[in-house]
Amino acid sequence: MQRHLESVGGQLLADSTATKDPVDFVRKLLELRAHYQRIVSDAFHGSREMDRAMRDSFEKFLNVDHRCAQFLSLYVDAELRTGFRGRTSDEIDHALNCVILLFRYLRDKDVFETFYKQHLQKRLLGGRSASDEAERMMIAKLKSECGY
Repeated sequence: MQRHLESVGGQLLADSTATKDPVDFVRKLLELRAHYQRIVSDAFHGSREMDRAMRDSFEKFLNVDHRCAQFLSLYVDAELRTGFRGRTSDEIDHALNCVILLFRYLRDKDVFETFYKQHLQKRLLGGRSASDEAERMMIAKLKSECGY
């Protein structure tokens, strides 16, 4: 499974049409992760070994290209601008938790942080944030994940 997942992830990274739109790219990553998480939980009964293999696979192919950190930041920016309008607090929390799961796989957390700060500044100064509560939730999740 680990080799297969690395192959699928590598194909996604190599696909030039998938990497043209960062938001769509991250959505595909989130779908891929959810799909394999269901496989691990259903077929392998949540085996720690298979869960670790899935995590290692994601870490390996996400860290091949530094653009993944930038794309994740762009995805969060797009969602915080317009994507969370009309969603409940629980739905927003679930979406942000999924983003944090991908964030955990990144080794280039500083690249993500740099882009996230720039996007946050533009959203807050331009008044383009869809929800102050969602902004606070994301910052709180990042604080708990990697500190201040």
